[in-house]
Amino acid sequence: MRLPSHSRSRQTVRPQLSSSKKFSMAREQQRFWLTFSSESSRRPLICEMSREFDVTFNIRNASVTPSIGIIALELDGERTVIQKAVAWFEANGVQVEPVEINTIEG
Repeated sequence: MRLPSHSRSRQTVRPQLSSSKKFSMAREQQRFWLTFSSESSRRPLICEMSREFDVTFNIRNASVTPSIGIIALELDGERTVIQKAVAWFEANGVQVEPVEINTIEG
């Protein structure tokens, strides 16, 4: 029994990327120390940031008390988007500093 010609050859159909997607910037990882005041630590700011910006986050270390929160956060995404996410944190009362040395691996 012979199969119809459309069943014998299956071609993979690939969606066309828009011109803005074809030349997107390379993704990179950056690490930051975030310092939250008692007021800013009450909001789910990391969750809100991840919904607002196309970045993936990884909490590498955290220490939270009733008066202060310090989080080592790794962001993965396009550099300009990461910069916008950092500015968003700062606008929401979070102090952001880059991790200068690899102290959060251990």
